[in-house]
Amino acid sequence: MTLERLFAADIARMTSARTKRVSSWDRSGKNSDWIAVGPGERSALAKIDGPGCITHFYCTMINPDILDFRDTVVRMFWDREQTPSVEVPLGDFFCVGNCLVRRFTSLMMTVNLGAGISRNSGFNCYFPMPFADGARIELENQSRRTLGGPHGAFWYLIEYEQHESPPD
Repeated sequence: MTLERLFAADIARMTSARTKRVSSWDRSGKNSDWIAVGPGERSALAKIDGPGCITHFYCTMINPDILDFRDTVVRMFWDREQTPSVEVPLGDFFCVGNCLVRRFTSLMMTVNLGAGISRNSGFNCYFPMPFADGARIELENQSRRTLGGPHGAFWYLIEYEQHESPPD
């Protein structure tokens, strides 16, 4: 069965899952909807308890330093693991080879190029990432500069399903 037919079949299936999200929204109610990750810092993007499935991971930066894609590491931990199941440079995770952002579209990954000279591309991952007992996603900035270029800002959104029992 092709992936397209598999996903089309899931559209009509009833599920008891609840959709949720975590993001870089400004908890103060203002409009600073990003996080700053300084040199050598780690930031927890998501900490989800119980069974579920991540369905969408989006992020963007304005005028990032070209090396932000290599010097920032994404780590994903499933089911209370101490060792990450995913540990990869941010650019490699989002199909940015050699730190060169190019428009890219597939069923599971998309890079939408930003407008003008700002290089504010949007990076999307649609891989279903199921977990039985929790998920944690972290970023580590291994550079000597703040992640996100001169603005020092990183926006993200992680959408997921929360299940009553572990997904199949």
